[in-house]
Amino acid sequence: MVSFMSSTLADPGKGVTLSAYISDNGQLLSALAVFSALVVLSDGLSSNLFRYLLTLVFLVGVILVCLELCYKLPKEQSVRLFLFQYVLLWATAGIIAYCIYEYRLISNVILFVPITLLVLFLSLGNIIPIVRKIYPLSELYGINYTKKTTFHKILRGFSFFILLIFSLFSGIYISFGINLFFEILKHFKV
Repeated sequence: MVSFMSSTLADPGKGVTLSAYISDNGQLLSALAVFSALVVLSDGLSSNLFRYLLTLVFLVGVILVCLELCYKLPKEQSVRLFLFQYVLLWATAGIIAYCIYEYRLISNVILFVPITLLVLFLSLGNIIPIVRKIYPLSELYGINYTKKTTFHKILRGFSFFILLIFSLFSGIYISFGINLFFEILKHFKV
């Protein structure tokens, strides 16, 4: 997984500028703007079923386009581009928080599912590169072998199962905390 938060600030006059990044990724930025507007506008539909479904579909579009934009961020970047990446991430987080808050009747029940998947993908994205770089772990998991043995397959399956259980419990506990936070906000009439 490419980490878009590990970028470095370049010396003034060096690195990719914000205007160059916008000109290279203008179509993705336009798609992000359209999906974001559609998330907000689909909230006004009269049919609850279509409102929920379209909001979910457009929200997934916002998240996918934002991730694609973040993966295209260069390592060395100007100060403006560095600030732009954080504005982009906070704006996307705000849209997600708005949807969770607005549809909390649904999210009280199924909020743990996306959080579980998020924890699982973040864990896999950070663990796999570590296992590949550390020699004893890469040998244990058989990463450098062309033919995997049964032991390697069982070890990988067992490790994935443990990671899945960890992600499930993390998703349940994190969603409980989020739901509790929203219930506290509801009592303060926010």
